[in-house]
Amino acid sequence: MKIKLFIVDDHPMVIEGLVSMIRGEKTIEYMGYATTAASCLGYFTNGLADVVLMDINLPDKSGVDLCRELKKKFPWMYVLAIKGRTDGGNYQGGFRADVPQP
Repeated sequence: MKIKLFIVDDHPMVIEGLVSMIRGEKTIEYMGYATTAASCLGYFTNGLADVVLMDINLPDKSGVDLCRELKKKFPWMYVLAIKGRTDGGNYQGGFRADVPQP
């Protein structure tokens, strides 16, 4: 069974790089990509994925907020954060967005 992977990032070069890395992987099925939170949510109206690689800095919504929204709708889905910032910004809260609270 292949892992269905979806990418959410607003940088075409990042998307191309990630796709080139997974191309040819026998255990991963690339489902597509979105460049905004709105287009991501549009995809998940009918589409599915097991894993989402998500930029936490999107132009129309925080990737952290989008992660929370996806996890509410699809609790079984894994969301992996992509962080492109190099200024030392702290996103610890985002990385815990899909962890159930006691």
